[in-house]
Amino acid sequence: MCFKLYKKEDIAVWPKLSDNSCYKKLNTPNIYPTKCDDGTKPDSACDDAFKHDNSKWKTRVKHYKKLVTAIGTAKMRNVMDMNTMYGGFAATLIDYPLWVMNVVSLYAANTLVVVYDRGLTGTYHDWVGTDSRCLWNSGFAQRVVEEFLVIFW
Repeated sequence: MCFKLYKKEDIAVWPKLSDNSCYKKLNTPNIYPTKCDDGTKPDSACDDAFKHDNSKWKTRVKHYKKLVTAIGTAKMRNVMDMNTMYGGFAATLIDYPLWVMNVVSLYAANTLVVVYDRGLTGTYHDWVGTDSRCLWNSGFAQRVVEEFLVIFW
């Protein structure tokens, strides 16, 4: 992912490099989302899906705040986006006093680098299997969490 490793005893830090020279050398034909072309400004969104994701989450968070009044208070400190794409949910909540863990499924498009590029926290997880009989497929897990938030907050 073009990060340099600094390690001292039990602590490791991977700061992002200041330029994109390493990224241009990567041999990743199936990278998702696609790399921006050379005519695109490096700090601008190059994919309409990215902008759509941001817009979608702004609308959803407004709705969630009506249902879950604890959002934005000290009562809710940790939130997990269990099926993140670009980290739009966490980005929308950036001004709230809470922490969001973005989780990218091992079976989905590899978009964790986008989450990291936004300065957000994220990880991979394999709880969402490819078996269609698995209850955690098709957004089921996210609906369970939303229902949990509505019931318990």
